[in-house]
Amino acid sequence: MAFQKVFCFVWIMVLAAVGLGGCGGSEDREAKYFSKAQTYFNEGNMDKARIEVKNVLQINPKNIDARFLLAQIAEKNQNWQKMFGQLSAVVDAQPDHIAAQLKLGKLFLLSNSIDKALKKADGVLAKAPDNADALALKAAILMRQGYISQAKTLLEKVLALEAGHVDASLLMVKLLSDEKNYPGALKVIDDALQVHPETLRLSLVKINLLAVDNKKAEAEQAMKDLIVRFPDQTFLHYSLAKFYVADKRLDEAESVLRQLITALPEETQPKLALIDFLNSQRGAAEAEKALQKMIAENPDNYDYRFALLALYKDQPARRVEVLEKIIADDKLGVNGLKARNKLAVLAIAKDETDKARKLLDEVIDEDVRNAEALLLRAGLLIDAKQYDAAIADVRTVLRDEPESEKALLLLASAHLRNGQFELAQDALEKILIVNPKNLLASKDLARLLVKKGDNQSAAELLEKARQLSAKDLDISMMLVDLYAKLKQWDKAEGIALKLDQMTDKKEQAYYKLALVYMGEGKFEAAIAELKKVLQIKPAAVDALSALINSYLAIKEIKQAEQLLDDAIAGSPENIAFLTMRAELHAKQQQWKAAETLFKKVLTLNPKFEQGYRNLAAVYLGQNLPDKAQQVYQQGLQETPDSIGLLLGLAALNEKNAHPDNAIDNYRKILTLAPENKLAINNMAALLAGADQDKQNLAKALAMVTLFKDSEVPAFLDTYGWLSYLNGHYDEALRALETAVSKQGDTPEFQYHLGLVYLQKGRTEEAKMALEKAITPGANFVGLEKAKSELKKLQAPS
Repeated sequence: MAFQKVFCFVWIMVLAAVGLGGCGGSEDREAKYFSKAQTYFNEGNMDKARIEVKNVLQINPKNIDARFLLAQIAEKNQNWQKMFGQLSAVVDAQPDHIAAQLKLGKLFLLSNSIDKALKKADGVLAKAPDNADALALKAAILMRQGYISQAKTLLEKVLALEAGHVDASLLMVKLLSDEKNYPGALKVIDDALQVHPETLRLSLVKINLLAVDNKKAEAEQAMKDLIVRFPDQTFLHYSLAKFYVADKRLDEAESVLRQLITALPEETQPKLALIDFLNSQRGAAEAEKALQKMIAENPDNYDYRFALLALYKDQPARRVEVLEKIIADDKLGVNGLKARNKLAVLAIAKDETDKARKLLDEVIDEDVRNAEALLLRAGLLIDAKQYDAAIADVRTVLRDEPESEKALLLLASAHLRNGQFELAQDALEKILIVNPKNLLASKDLARLLVKKGDNQSAAELLEKARQLSAKDLDISMMLVDLYAKLKQWDKAEGIALKLDQMTDKKEQAYYKLALVYMGEGKFEAAIAELKKVLQIKPAAVDALSALINSYLAIKEIKQAEQLLDDAIAGSPENIAFLTMRAELHAKQQQWKAAETLFKKVLTLNPKFEQGYRNLAAVYLGQNLPDKAQQVYQQGLQETPDSIGLLLGLAALNEKNAHPDNAIDNYRKILTLAPENKLAINNMAALLAGADQDKQNLAKALAMVTLFKDSEVPAFLDTYGWLSYLNGHYDEALRALETAVSKQGDTPEFQYHLGLVYLQKGRTEEAKMALEKAITPGANFVGLEKAKSELKKLQAPS
């Protein structure tokens, strides 16, 4: 025994010398830290619990229990992203950790990832068929899917296995309440409270049920009992006061709040709650009188001064006065900075951006990490198109608050406005990890996915959002449009049919449904809906246009003509009606009538750009290019910076074999709009085709380098062709093969690819491409060369 003691002592000394723990060292400390962490967690002290559990993980990063406790702490703080990360680490290390798997399932259900949630529940049930938590999770999933009877069967099984199971009880109460079976729901809650009398949310649900079932006296008594049992839960006092307010028992409501103030004389919040009550129920004058008394008694408590702002919400001058007084008294203190931020908000609302910026700069100079000021300044910088500076401010906030939804939304906005779509998408996705219910982020991300052409992912995202907020009109409208783009007409029609139940603006719902019917080819049904729109808004141009197109689709020309003639009779100088009538004349090649009406439109509004383009189209339809050119030039005299007219004139000059004039037109467009891709593309092609000057070719290629990875086949073709002309054959091959894979029925694309294949010595592929290039009706610059090269390839060797 003595030898053993010496042995341990010697090893302690040796290990201490190298900085290691000896007998009962690191494992004991690990256990001690974990025990303290668990104690703090049970006491509700999440900050201290987090510190102790991190001490555990410093000693042993593989401690699964510590990881799971961190996930539970994140859950208490509603930090879903961190919770998800810790739970994922737990199940990666220990896949059979049932509690972690089920919590992951709940997170997936929260984010409306139904399939993933179901996989977690079924995975646990495969190993433990009677696991009550897994059965309750599966019941919740079934409820979300609308399988109510199956969900109820599972919940009954859970409550038989584990009487009073909290989650199962709450879910069963939801089902019974939906059926208006309040006595049954109350019995379930009472049974659960027998087992879990200290679970406050069960008592709160019971109070709500009593109130809904019009058992007000019982609900009131239950609230009073809770206040006695949980005296530290101040929200219970506020709930009782709200109950009295709803029941128009204002004196009793005020009494509850004043009793709380007496019980907590040093607390600010009960006093502010009383001010809110007085303001909403007794009037602003009485609230102000009480608040001014509090300010006089507590001059250093700035919360009371800030509370004046709510009372002066319709008196901007007095709000400014309050804030300026706070700034004068606290200068660069915490409250002085807070007042500057609020004053900046008022300045922004009045469009006084310079004043706002000065105030925010003062705050940030004093407190470089002031989140509110940084985010307000970032918004101003975005509006000023100073995106890099805005992003820098937002990132400063995110370093301290990586899950700030407001900061992430601003970051996404800055990236979107700056054309950095991948970065914007990343920011929006982070928001939805932090808060899957953020509908604004869901909508913005869906729009971004649509912009990228990923309509299916956008639809799936919005369907998740719709499950969370079935009454959100924007989401349903966006889904109708997406399903129409995807040609999933049953889904589009199903949602569109319900739109009129979601809005008072019935004309919007009728119009959206009509567009779906038009897409499906159900023109008679579309006409019925469009007539409803015009009954509400007779001058709705979009609806009138759609109705005309529907009549034309079913060959009801006379109906369309009569509709427009009636509209014009009622409003003879309505440019929209006149334009539609002229377009209808043009469709029937009634050129003189169309010309007369388009000229009338331009007399009424000489600045109407589309009117010149329409009139030019009438002349081009009659093969009168000189007259069309005159119209374009006349239009440019009235609107010299019109991109549309310049593009039309450039196209006409190209058609009439005046490339120099077309180049001049495109050059002016790029002066006005340097990023106009159509002008860049066409001008580069003309520069390349004007002659084979190496300098011009290199210049043209430099112009279209931005099309290197374009999704637009025509732009890719231009880039590929210019790469070929500049001798960059591998790059030309990559671009042109991609263009042809996207739009292989374009003869010119096949011609360009054929010449690249020839250059690369791939003669059989060149022959196939050139054969496709000279199909009947093909007409492009280089057609004769395509025929010549093909003839050489087909000649016997």
